[in-house]
Amino acid sequence: MVYNQLFLRIIFSIIFLILFFTFYFFYPKYLVLLVLFIYLLIFYEVFKNFIFYNLLIYLYLIFSLSVICLYLIYLYNESVFLLFIIIVLLFDTFSYLFGKLFGSHKILPFISPNKTLEGLIGGIITTTVFIFFFNYYFNEFLFLSLIFFNFLVIIFSFLGDVLQSFIKRKSNIKDSSNLLPGHGGFFDRMDSYILSVFILPFHSLIL
Repeated sequence: MVYNQLFLRIIFSIIFLILFFTFYFFYPKYLVLLVLFIYLLIFYEVFKNFIFYNLLIYLYLIFSLSVICLYLIYLYNESVFLLFIIIVLLFDTFSYLFGKLFGSHKILPFISPNKTLEGLIGGIITTTVFIFFFNYYFNEFLFLSLIFFNFLVIIFSFLGDVLQSFIKRKSNIKDSSNLLPGHGGFFDRMDSYILSVFILPFHSLIL
């Protein structure tokens, strides 16, 4: 079961990366439209399946959407944005993998019972190592600034995941929808991005 779920997550991650890189390399001016489409799907999931804190969820999503759109339109830096996408994707994937394979110590059992200390530590270490080699190859960012940015994005990604898990638990649902096999819905898959985008406007101060 673990490997089936992991396989589905990897497949979707590949599809997501293909879609992202298509826009990133060939249609960068339309990245904001891709973002709008994803957020619209998330709004639909909240409207259809969530029964608690709906107003607060909508405000949270609107604020997040506003931040990412303003960033893409006025502050966009292609290197920083690529780094941001990779950090969240790696942390989400490896924390899930380490948690499923080695997790035994629950972090927040009453909010997100699948979150484990082993998954969190494995995700942080693996992501940091990958990012270090990524920057070693491209040599675009100062080491200390890169590490700081990496950990900020990871922290906000983790908190975004926990926040969404709390909202789902209050609404007594397991997944935000069934639109994405192996993931649940778009809200489930993008929860880490939704909160961590708040880091992006400060990239010029961090990197």
